Amino acid sequence: MPRITPSNMLRSIQRCLPGIATRHKAVSPAPRTAWVDMGHSLTLNGGHSTLSTQHLSYCSALAVLSDWNGRTFHTRTLMHLTGSNLELGLLYQDAGELIATLKESLASGGKVIWVGGVDSQSDYALAMSLNQSHAGGQPLRDLFETPGVSTVIAGASGIEIQADGTFTLTENIGRGVLSEQEVEGLSRYA
Repeated sequence: MPRITPSNMLRSIQRCLPGIATRHKAVSPAPRTAWVDMGHSLTLNGGHSTLSTQHLSYCSALAVLSDWNGRTFHTRTLMHLTGSNLELGLLYQDAGELIATLKESLASGGKVIWVGGVDSQSDYALAMSLNQSHAGGQPLRDLFETPGVSTVIAGASGIEIQADGTFTLTENIGRGVLSEQEVEGLSRYA
């Protein structure tokens, strides 16, 4: 009589009941989504969670991604700035101080994304937002001019950012990602 082992028992079951007892390769769970509400900021360190904010109207979103490890950005911050305003944009933090800290994290490069909401995505509104003065400087402009940093400016009602830096804007609501020419055109309002 043949000896029954788990491996030949599995083959026997598969012959009798094809498709019932099969071995499946383990599948990684889908990344979780971390939601950022209006007036809040969230920083994720490591992992593969997605950062997302929605319902941008007069508000804007600022994402700063740093510490690239070859596959993902280890440190990812997303802010939903109320009224696109640095002075009063965050409920429990000073946006200008946070931006200064984030700028330091970009010393080795990274990615910065600005999304003007549906009512703050015109060339004029984007330029005014990015050129805001705060504590004697222009922290957003300085952030976007950091050497070695990839920058994106867009208009949409929301954004979802993956750990690898790819992102999706809310479809059909907003002007989308600005071209290089459109970004250069913002300087006429400076």
